[in-house]
Amino acid sequence: MAQPGALIAEDSVLVLMMLVRAVESLGIRVVAAVETAAEALIWVDDPVVTLAILDVHLRDQSVFVAADRLRARQVPLVLITGALPQSLPERFRALPLVIKPAISALSGPLVDQLVSGGMAKPEALASYAPGGANYVAWARTLFFLPAIAGG
Repeated sequence: MAQPGALIAEDSVLVLMMLVRAVESLGIRVVAAVETAAEALIWVDDPVVTLAILDVHLRDQSVFVAADRLRARQVPLVLITGALPQSLPERFRALPLVIKPAISALSGPLVDQLVSGGMAKPEALASYAPGGANYVAWARTLFFLPAIAGG
């Protein structure tokens, strides 16, 4: 199996740098780190992109067109947003979601599931979406959730 290649789209330069560093620390190659939806669209059909981490609202527009094209290729993806999950279009609500500022959630079991090919089975990652069976366990990796969740 080829080494996973990540597409990261985030319009905050500092957050983008943190994401790149976090993903690379997991041994995953970042093939594109972009700040706009237009730049993300350049990469979505490239076979080197085998997983994606996408901020929902980028500088130029939302990332939904890029996310749809990645999903059509069955590329594992995680969405990042500062908005409520209910604000996402229905078709994206079962995807793994990181609510800003909790970017640290991108380490651990969720990324392992993405890299191992678990995304080929949408039901596997649906358990990491809000309300899913693995969501609380995964969310406990956030820096603030153990205190809130009683862990």
